[in-house]
Amino acid sequence: MKTEQTDRRVRRTRHLLTDALLALMRERQYGEITVQDILDRADVGRSTFYAHFYDKDDLLMSGFERLHSLFDLPADQSAPVERFSLVFFRHTAQHQAEYRAIVGSRGGEHVLRRVEQFLAERLAERLARIVPGEAADARLRSIATLHCASTLFELLAWWFEQKQPYSPEQMSALYATLVLPGLCELLKIERAPAERLL
Repeated sequence: MKTEQTDRRVRRTRHLLTDALLALMRERQYGEITVQDILDRADVGRSTFYAHFYDKDDLLMSGFERLHSLFDLPADQSAPVERFSLVFFRHTAQHQAEYRAIVGSRGGEHVLRRVEQFLAERLAERLARIVPGEAADARLRSIATLHCASTLFELLAWWFEQKQPYSPEQMSALYATLVLPGLCELLKIERAPAERLL
């Protein structure tokens, strides 16, 4: 049975490993970093690492999966909801080292796909709020979600490559301009609710 002390120890170990990886990512390309480099920086044993993570990709993604809470909608559906893309661009601006490693093709195909999958899942959750299941063909919803996620990811890559010439607010507005007309046409929905959520 887990105790509070055990839980604290687990959290501390996971934070040590994550912090070590992020520090290394600021110094060199992600593809050059080994698990041993992470262990040395965190001063953690190999068996401890593998008790928590499958590999360094798993360690990296564990940090991004914590983003889920950032994109949760309020329980009260009448409450104000920030655009998904605005929250996303603000977050990436605050965690540039991690995202640069991924979008700069240094994270590897596996990590890239997982990040896009994460975005698609979060967008699908939001779309479900404004497009009831019976209101649109499941295949069309899937296409719409994939398009929205891949466009968001490509815009992020461009933003970093160009050294962020626009603010997160401007990037969110550009994303809406690119994505919303097609999304609304494809799923036959009104622009206003879709714009508020995406």
